[in-house]
Amino acid sequence: QAQVQHAQLALQVAEQHDAPAIAAKAKRYLAIALDQMGEHDRAEALLHESIAGFQRSANPKEEAGARTSLGILLAGKNQIQEASAEYQRALDLFQRIGDRYGIAAVYSNIANVLWNSGDRDGAEAALRQVLAIRKEKGDMEGQGWAMIGLAQMQLDDAASDATLEVYRQVIALDDQFAGRSQLLDALMKYIEALQL
Repeated sequence: QAQVQHAQLALQVAEQHDAPAIAAKAKRYLAIALDQMGEHDRAEALLHESIAGFQRSANPKEEAGARTSLGILLAGKNQIQEASAEYQRALDLFQRIGDRYGIAAVYSNIANVLWNSGDRDGAEAALRQVLAIRKEKGDMEGQGWAMIGLAQMQLDDAASDATLEVYRQVIALDDQFAGRSQLLDALMKYIEALQL
């Protein structure tokens, strides 16, 4: 509720001061908050407005972010083809500007859609892209989350020694570099894997 109020205020101020780029960003944040509150149709309309605003201001990074948000919303509404199309548009924009973190974020979302659609190989390939980018950037926390995702996919089959080894690596990685932000999650999934 507070996030909605802050975003509405930011949008109002941006529009009063004729600041379309800021208004587009406020619309994106308002849409995200509304989506979390279950107001999906209103959120979707705001995201379309946000995307148009970023296109007018020639801001491909923010446009890609808004398209990613729209993809998440559409995936949540089980509109998989539409979500995939938005993710691809976002990916194209991030690739065009060379934003490796943006590319990794989109691949994470693509992996979720593919996994939920039954394309296990595609989901794994997307997560391996995320892992490669996170390693390239030295993002230890991002590496840990990608590794957890890969291991979780493998858990659907069985708890193999390879799966357990991935969890051990995540726990060691997190313990050394990421400040234990993922440690509890990795430990819980490791325990779950041991019980299978």
